[in-house]
Amino acid sequence: MAYTIQAVIGHKDVLGAPRLPLTTVELAQGYVLVPLTIKVREEFKIPFCPLTDGDGIFPVELIAFCAELSSGGALAYIEAEFFGGEGTQAAAVFREGVQ
Repeated sequence: MAYTIQAVIGHKDVLGAPRLPLTTVELAQGYVLVPLTIKVREEFKIPFCPLTDGDGIFPVELIAFCAELSSGGALAYIEAEFFGGEGTQAAAVFREGVQ
């Protein structure tokens, strides 16, 4: 069984009404998750799981995306890929537009 996630997580005060047209999923304790769906990745030219599936270099498009969303506070970019019990995960934190 495979498991993959690519998303941004932050407090609803930061991501609750983002300037970008994105879907948010409410989490506990006032946090929200913004899934990086195929549509979002295509629109913002973000590659699929670049830290775990690619060369491990943070793409400039993803940096710009996270910097824009974090202009009002802190957020975490997360990604993970697992298949057959083996996998990898990565994360980065942005605060007020800076990684």
